[in-house]
Amino acid sequence: MAIDGSTIVVGALNEDSGATGVNGDQNDNSLSNAGAAYVFVRTGSMWAQQAYLKASNTEASDLFSFSVAIAGDTIVVSAYGEDSNGTNPADNSAPDAGAAYVFVRAGTTWTQQAYLKAANAGADDFFGSPSLLVMW
Repeated sequence: MAIDGSTIVVGALNEDSGATGVNGDQNDNSLSNAGAAYVFVRTGSMWAQQAYLKASNTEASDLFSFSVAIAGDTIVVSAYGEDSNGTNPADNSAPDAGAAYVFVRAGTTWTQQAYLKAANAGADDFFGSPSLLVMW
């Protein structure tokens, strides 16, 4: 979860919808653990959902929204289980390579602006996952 002013983005990494992009079918439930992010905006003391965010290349087990961040009208959402090889979002030859998605707001409308991958994307990179500190 992340907040900036009167906007909150909340991740649901185990959400199952097969929708893609912004404001797709939230009731789809065809792709286990695809993940989603929800954007809420406060007006006065009331909160209302403004957007439902999904990856442009939604797949099962992508874990989209493991990490979310917001700054002004920009949201970044990670999907560390995303499997593309980096050059083609439809080529799932790099299991768990990971990706990050950038969404921007104009007025009340959110759109995906970017799909980010490491230049050397490879299997099990988990790009977009938080760093873990292991103590011995």
